[in-house]
Amino acid sequence: MAPKRSYGAKANKGKAVSVFLHNWSVEAERNAKIRRKEREAQEKRDKKAKAREDAKQLVEAEKAKKRQRIERERERVRVFKENEKIKAKVSVVLNRVQLELEKLQVGPSNNISTEIAMKAVEAGVTAAQVKDYFIKDNVNQIASSCADELLESIGIDDNYNDFHEFDKLRKFATDYRPQSDVSSQQEFQDLVASHKDRVKRTLSRAILIKNIIYEKIFFSDQVDEFEDLIEHNDWSKSEALKSSEFKDRVKEKKDYVAFIKSKLIPFSLTN
Repeated sequence: MAPKRSYGAKANKGKAVSVFLHNWSVEAERNAKIRRKEREAQEKRDKKAKAREDAKQLVEAEKAKKRQRIERERERVRVFKENEKIKAKVSVVLNRVQLELEKLQVGPSNNISTEIAMKAVEAGVTAAQVKDYFIKDNVNQIASSCADELLESIGIDDNYNDFHEFDKLRKFATDYRPQSDVSSQQEFQDLVASHKDRVKRTLSRAILIKNIIYEKIFFSDQVDEFEDLIEHNDWSKSEALKSSEFKDRVKEKKDYVAFIKSKLIPFSLTN
């Protein structure tokens, strides 16, 4: 982009119109470039927002399926409990299921044990057969369900299951034996703390970016770049605010606004 010309320069003496047209052209090109960058930045933000919304809808859909499954199971439990004969059969099978899971050092989970027992009774499987039909080949799946139940009980759901900390935490809780002792293990407690910290940092960054856009702290074409930067460095909101990258962008915007204000010529209306 060509620089602006000065009206006071010797070479431009007597060329006011030419200088004006040149400077107007330069300013128009500059403004067009700014608008293009802002448009590209907005398109990038829109794509990110759509990706987040799609991911959110996917998570909500999975949650809805999970809620429906839980409701179906609750209804089955209700029906079974209302039928005394079936209830007695389930109770016998349930005791065997809990015994088999205890031998395998999986669980405990009364919900999951009851679910297995009800499925067995529905299928006509006896207490003696339940291990072969519903447990033997499904130990890891049962342990995984018990792990999910444990994680939910301490406030960790699958909203952030794309974090590698969640995968490590879930795997540790699934594989540890006896599973009933996993909560007391230091490694498990450290993984829980790490995952909760990651969630907290992610939410604080989202709030920061939202505030930057709403309060127009940066130029609009700098927001995405800064968001990528703080995600790459895994900064918390506090760390991001203290960074030179944040301070430099704030100063750049303030300096620009101050410069524009200094160029404004006050005028008054007179009769």
